[in-house]
Amino acid sequence: MQQVQIKIIAKDVTDKGEEDMSIYTTGTLEKNEYTTIITYEETSEGMEGVKTQIGFSDNVVTLTRSGEVSSTMVFEEGIVNASRIATPYGEMEVFMTPTMVNTVISEKELTCELQYDLMINGETINKSLLFKCNVLDDNIIN
Repeated sequence: MQQVQIKIIAKDVTDKGEEDMSIYTTGTLEKNEYTTIITYEETSEGMEGVKTQIGFSDNVVTLTRSGEVSSTMVFEEGIVNASRIATPYGEMEVFMTPTMVNTVISEKELTCELQYDLMINGETINKSLLFKCNVLDDNIIN
């Protein structure tokens, strides 16, 4: 298990306008025969105490959250996936349609770009997400 520095840049576009968000945190990276897994604690407002785990495998990205907010979302280009998100205020069903899933893993960095449409309660949000992860020590990812 390696310590990593994580940078997430998110952009939401709706008919009401755009919203940008950046998150910087630290976490861990594990690699097995099939998947590279990043784990970190959420730091954004309203997500305190939520643990996020992101698995990267053959251009399929699986995002799992546990804690006050729990969900599992699967991103595979061109495949519509449904997910339930449980919050302290109730559950909701969301649908994701990824239009781009691009993951590159090098010796010292993991980069993932996601673009997808997210439908919640009949409203579609166009989302783009850039996820960068850098190894903090002298170890390598591969």
